[in-house]
Amino acid sequence: MTPVEAIEVGARTARTSRLVSLAGRIPLPGRSVARMPFRNVVRTPRRTLLTALGLAAVTAVLVSLLGAFDSFDAAIDTGEREVRHETPERMSVQLATFVPVGSPLVRAIAAQPSVGRVTPSLQVTGTVTSGDRAVDIALMLLDPRDTTWRPTLLGGGAFDPGARGIVLARKAARDLGVHVGDTVTLRHPRRVGKRSFAYVESRVEVVGLHPNPFRMPAYTSLEVARLLGLEGATNALVVVPAEGRSSDDVARELFPLTGVTSVQRALTTIEALREAMGQYTDILRVTEVAAVALVLLLAFNATGIAIEERVREHATMLAFGLPVRAIVGATALENALVGVLGTVLGLGLGWLVIRWMTGSLLPEVLPDVEVPAHISRASVAEALLVGIGAMALAPLLTLRRLRRLDIPSALRVVE
Repeated sequence: MTPVEAIEVGARTARTSRLVSLAGRIPLPGRSVARMPFRNVVRTPRRTLLTALGLAAVTAVLVSLLGAFDSFDAAIDTGEREVRHETPERMSVQLATFVPVGSPLVRAIAAQPSVGRVTPSLQVTGTVTSGDRAVDIALMLLDPRDTTWRPTLLGGGAFDPGARGIVLARKAARDLGVHVGDTVTLRHPRRVGKRSFAYVESRVEVVGLHPNPFRMPAYTSLEVARLLGLEGATNALVVVPAEGRSSDDVARELFPLTGVTSVQRALTTIEALREAMGQYTDILRVTEVAAVALVLLLAFNATGIAIEERVREHATMLAFGLPVRAIVGATALENALVGVLGTVLGLGLGWLVIRWMTGSLLPEVLPDVEVPAHISRASVAEALLVGIGAMALAPLLTLRRLRRLDIPSALRVVE
């Protein structure tokens, strides 16, 4: 046969693969050497499939790790957007007990030079039940007319719960199995004496949902204060620093006041959570590095096996003057095709793992947080780059072996 026929994939070289005959009928661009990578992929379908499955398994681990990071980041970003809108510099001041809105303590807080605006509110704990399901909440009573900060309502609309309306977190509504317009039972404290409270139950309507990923925050109007027996009282203040003053200035002036138990920025909880997640993900980066190393090892191993099996073909091509770079380029393209197959399959498997983690595993481990299934474009690009790039670049490691190939020994036939 001619030299081209000796190295071309066809019926003479792979009688056991029906895909070779099928690939031979598909018109491919370029000359024989340019068509070789496409036909080599189907030349040994079992090895190609096993290599792609191995790459898919490792890629799925990498994608699931990256997706877990991205899902947590997405949840934190959602919470940060909800907290930051309108007045991100605001601070939350907790009082030791319920005091009248016009009390000396409230006036003293408002009179501090670092304090610009003070908005009274109420914060109590409670439980929302629907049927046999119950969710503990932290209920904040806000003035719908005040523009310092109001929760965002999913679907749009103004925050105006009325006298018997409540805005729940989307996660809380899902866990309760309720929707906007449904009526739930709110178990809340009610003042029965000057310093004594008792828990009572009231029927309230779910008038809206907010996007905060934590299910505990719930909001209602200050009109509901009469259900609590706390009309005209406050135990939490929303403070906006004065022009040119910082949150540290506010904290230094308010902490010494008797009756003030906590002064913190509205973003403190989100920032602390982001920092904790950063430390956690830094530890898991070791697993990510291990997954990348496995991809590189798999790519090098698959390329080494292919080079050993096709040593006679490569020797024939070199003997007839084909440069080493052409062989390396053809092998790189063949590996890239397998890399595309394995990486795309790994992305699909990894996404299924992410959906399982956020849909089944995390709700049991972190029942109070809504973590949506999410993977960023950067993570998808990283997975594609690692999977396809490692497979495509692996033939470069065989460059020295091809240059030192003993052509006469490789072509010698022993009978």
